[in-house]
Amino acid sequence: MKTQKVKEELVKELFNDKKLFKLEVLGVSCEADSVEVIQIITKILVREKLKYEINFLYLESFAHFKLDSIIKAIFNQMANEWLSFATEVLFFSKDAALFEIQDKQRVNFIYSISNDYFNKYKKYIFENIADTFIDLVNTLPHAQSKNELVSDVLKSDLISSNHVLVIQSFKQLWSKVRSANNFKNAAVSKMQILIAEITIKLTNKELDEKLREKLLLSLAKRDLELSKLNYQGLDNFDSTLKRLKDTMVNSMLKINS
Repeated sequence: MKTQKVKEELVKELFNDKKLFKLEVLGVSCEADSVEVIQIITKILVREKLKYEINFLYLESFAHFKLDSIIKAIFNQMANEWLSFATEVLFFSKDAALFEIQDKQRVNFIYSISNDYFNKYKKYIFENIADTFIDLVNTLPHAQSKNELVSDVLKSDLISSNHVLVIQSFKQLWSKVRSANNFKNAAVSKMQILIAEITIKLTNKELDEKLREKLLLSLAKRDLELSKLNYQGLDNFDSTLKRLKDTMVNSMLKINS
């Protein structure tokens, strides 16, 4: 167990070395780790913490849409990671862990890391936001559905790019979304059938071991493919929706520049 003096020295090092802080507190040792961290944070921000500001499934009106709370929210997540590390690894009390980040220099240090992450990976966040708009349209029952938020977004600078509209009407958008949803559901169903067929074959007790091993590998591969399919946004199943999403992301990048 680390002595108090060793802990104090480590804390000083952590708040003076971004690379060390990321390694010890965030568990980041490579680019893939950084991407994984921002993907986790993105899900928390878009689906939970800032859902009434940046998630179209929860926005009451387009007037409430804003991006300026994102860095602060990332900062809060980074601070929470420090609290977890301090209490679970260094065995600080929660009050002691909080005390360690009340210093202005340390606040600025964490904010700097948060800002670095946002500037480098904000496209991931904006893509997730755009996904929620497509998801909102997918919740509407028919092409004549009335939704003020969708109408406002379609008329906004988020959708138009250099005055060229990506989507001409709500009816076109709804049709594209529903078509993409059907393609995705068909792909998921096909994969589920393949998995079921392999699973049935594996119940044969007289199965040759080499064939069993081959089937198990195939099953693992299909399970992974199914997981990826379920995670994919509808823009992966329609080129127009892909253009729409890219346009929204680029618009958000310009707004934030």
